[in-house]
Amino acid sequence: HIGMSIRDTGIGMTEAQLAQVFEEFGQADSSIARRFGGTGLGMPIVRRLVEMMGGTVALDTRLGQGTRVTIDLPVGRTDLPEIRIAPPDPGASTADLHGLRVLAADDNRTNRMILGAMMGQMGIAAVLAQDGTEALAAYEREAFDVVILDISMPDVDGVTVLREIRERESRRASASGPRASVPPLPILAFTANAMSHQVEAYLQAGFDDCLTKPLQLDRLQGALSKLIAERGRRSQPARGGVIPLRATLG
Repeated sequence: HIGMSIRDTGIGMTEAQLAQVFEEFGQADSSIARRFGGTGLGMPIVRRLVEMMGGTVALDTRLGQGTRVTIDLPVGRTDLPEIRIAPPDPGASTADLHGLRVLAADDNRTNRMILGAMMGQMGIAAVLAQDGTEALAAYEREAFDVVILDISMPDVDGVTVLREIRERESRRASASGPRASVPPLPILAFTANAMSHQVEAYLQAGFDDCLTKPLQLDRLQGALSKLIAERGRRSQPARGGVIPLRATLG
């Protein structure tokens, strides 16, 4: 057997709320959905997948203290080949991304590591910010070809950063005059909200494209290649590499 236990330090649930948590399209606290989004499908999907594998899922919760989810899966022994992430296909019809300067912001450290690793494989010079405030500071400090913004960052979320960048672009364009106008900076949404109406809402908000989690390497490569092919680069090619933003800001 394989056992997994995930614990949060959130608000926890009452016994009545716990009874609803496995119901499809139901949430223990509807105010959370209003504030942060969500369909109420998370735990029902977890239980369904676990039961399909012959396992069990259990919840232990205390109101005001958080929740622990425990999963138990029966497994047998097997010999599997080593799994590697395939590098980008050099024969694919994509723009040259080597030296591209990309600013990526996500408050989740693991997501930043994945983004950084993928962009590093493509020779992209990536600057990684851990929140919206850091992303805006980096935007002011240096030129980027593309920005990738996590939607659900605390304090300053991705949509707010997008709007602020567009406002600053507009002010600069007004001050410089029409002859000095620069095309808007391509900005991608990065989110786990992958339902069609959610993606459409992000595009309507002004994002140029939407990358959904879990992110696939070919999807990232394709989205960046499409934007660069359409709009060209805005900065001089840089040496590929990944820079956590705190290293640059001290």
